[in-house]
Amino acid sequence: MTRKRSIKPGEVVADTKEFDTHIKKIVPRYDELHEAVLRSIPPDLSGKPKILELGCGTGELTRKVLDYYPKAQVIGVDYSSRMLAEAHKKLDRYGHRLDLRRGNFAEVDFPNDLDVVISTLAIHHLTDPQKLELFKKIYQYLKCEGWFANGDVTLFESNRHALLPLRVREEQAAAAGYKLNILDEETASGSGDYPATLKTQLNLLEIAGFQKIDVIWKFYQFAVYGGFKHCEPKEEVEYDISMPDF
Repeated sequence: MTRKRSIKPGEVVADTKEFDTHIKKIVPRYDELHEAVLRSIPPDLSGKPKILELGCGTGELTRKVLDYYPKAQVIGVDYSSRMLAEAHKKLDRYGHRLDLRRGNFAEVDFPNDLDVVISTLAIHHLTDPQKLELFKKIYQYLKCEGWFANGDVTLFESNRHALLPLRVREEQAAAAGYKLNILDEETASGSGDYPATLKTQLNLLEIAGFQKIDVIWKFYQFAVYGGFKHCEPKEEVEYDISMPDF
């Protein structure tokens, strides 16, 4: 019990070197979720796109983004110094293309003119009002037609489906040959979590100003969804330059 209390929400395990192994056991189709986030990024990004990742953790998705977009500049943010230490080891070879920053989403400075903002398995640690404030902040710093995608855990609308996630995890554990009760004793998943239904999160995106909102992928309680920042073209003001009548 003492070890669990020392684990911050999102860190999952006391030894962050074990994070990548444990998260794949906790999140069914973890790599598929990452792939959906990557594929959701519009393919027409040109030049050196600026991509912000919120909750970069140990840098697993960060690495995939840097490889997928070899000209991209990626800024990764996480509040866990232990997770960032692992990310630095993993991503050191990317040099100047990567900027890792420590801080929580509400306080850390975001770069201006972002082409894309992505996040996975992090925003569910925020309450719904905090989610809305974050979505507004993301919208503010995105370029016009910029894209935001979030891959995260959601709640089902009906409590009659409440046991589905456990059943899926039990099936995954049985197929992989490990005991779910032992895994749960070793991890702190579920602590500091405030998941919301997918419908709620899509509504929050709309309130924050996002348009063309879509669900890209869903597997039981896990989903990848996002929206675009749409800017109306500025109307040209017509001036009357005719001479007045006297």
